[in-house]
Amino acid sequence: MNACTMMIWRRKDDKTPGMDAILEAARFFRAKYGNVPTAISVPSGFLSDSEIASLRVRFKVRVDAPAYFKNEVWFGMDEVKA
Repeated sequence: MNACTMMIWRRKDDKTPGMDAILEAARFFRAKYGNVPTAISVPSGFLSDSEIASLRVRFKVRVDAPAYFKNEVWFGMDEVKA
């Protein structure tokens, strides 16, 4: 991810569904940076396999965020190679 356009979003609590937190964060990212994020990194267990699959239609999704931050999702813009 490009460090210039990276954001970490913390889910309010464990009761907030992961997908709701992702959508809320993506809206905030767009409002703040003027772009929709293209890459999302979530910790293992944050989303179900089917939710990850549905996000992969539009985003590059990695399940590699640090597990000790179980309520944090990382958003950013993928590097564009010319």
